[in-house]
Amino acid sequence: MNSHSAGKCPLRWLNDLNEHSIASMRQHVGQWKSQVSPEGAR
Repeated sequence: MNSHSAGKCPLRWLNDLNEHSIASMRQHVGQWKSQVSPEGAR
């Protein structure tokens, strides 16, 4: 790993991490809703 790419990387890495966390959060919320409400489970 060289320092030149490391300088540009964090912003892109942070953006990927943010999108990933949002996607997993939506998935968790969807699972939670289907467990909590009987209408969502059907």
